[in-house]
Amino acid sequence: MSSEERILLVRLSHLGDVVHALPVFHALRRAHPSARIAWAVEPEFAPLLAGLPGLERTIRFARRKGARAWLELAAELATFAPTWVVDAQGNLKSAAVSLCAPSARRSGLHPRDWRERAGARALHDWPERPAAAPVHAVDRMLALARHVGSAHAEACFELGLSDAELRQGERLFDSFFSPAGRQSFSAGRIHDNT
Repeated sequence: MSSEERILLVRLSHLGDVVHALPVFHALRRAHPSARIAWAVEPEFAPLLAGLPGLERTIRFARRKGARAWLELAAELATFAPTWVVDAQGNLKSAAVSLCAPSARRSGLHPRDWRERAGARALHDWPERPAAAPVHAVDRMLALARHVGSAHAEACFELGLSDAELRQGERLFDSFFSPAGRQSFSAGRIHDNT
């Protein structure tokens, strides 16, 4: 068996929450430059991660397939064989995904930050949590990033977009927030003026 480190990041769903988990990915990438990193995510959010530099693999968990989804996930996790799982979601579904991975170490959010706290029993370690609560989702992700990366982990939301993609985004942003774009939005219509 290879001694190379293989890290699985689990953040399955919701567009904003996948974006919130980017600092965890970047902290892992910086702290473990030779590690192979995969990200378990639901298929509809996988395209967001397509150009992420340093992400070797996206493991799509198509949960709507029912039992078949779990069998496919287990097979794909067995081929990746993570040595470390980092759960950046914190619910029973993500805990079940983490437990499907043949890993010696499972890290994640502090148990008080889990939606269903029983799932935190799947973890081996988690970051310290400040006494003052509640904390924003980004603060929880940064705490996890510092725990799995380094104490100096920052809020990095880089997606590895090309210059062309960035220019297209700027054009869409400008058209959307132009007076005509704002009017279309307020009327319930969103369109691209480019």
